[in-house]
Amino acid sequence: MQFGTHQSQPPQESPDFKRWKFRELKIYASTEWLADNKKKYRQVFDRHETTYIYAELSFFNKQFDVEDWEVNVELRCFAVKKQRKEICNLPFRRKVSKYDSVGYIREGWGNKQEGVFWKKGAYYWEAWIEGEKVATKYFYIED
Repeated sequence: MQFGTHQSQPPQESPDFKRWKFRELKIYASTEWLADNKKKYRQVFDRHETTYIYAELSFFNKQFDVEDWEVNVELRCFAVKKQRKEICNLPFRRKVSKYDSVGYIREGWGNKQEGVFWKKGAYYWEAWIEGEKVATKYFYIED
């Protein structure tokens, strides 16, 4: 038996290695910051008070303290009716710093005037990282 003769690829060079691990998908409407980098997360919103609805995707950076890298993310929003209707598809390429143990992508859709864009009904955000669907989160607009 010989030791050290077979060199396997380092994990980050393997085609199956992911530099990220999905953490969470949350929904909010207020851009007001709370303690600890948090928002007022909700799933039910009043149509007359709503301007934009935001999705916050978070993922663990498996390259933390190793190297900076870039990630491709898509946030898609759909209305749930008899057939689903795509509201928006927001693709991004973002830099992930080796100094951030958790990566955040926050984006929204709507209109700056309250009650104009979002109508009563059920909706959902989908989050995709590197072409892989990682989460679906439903939210509801009430009158």
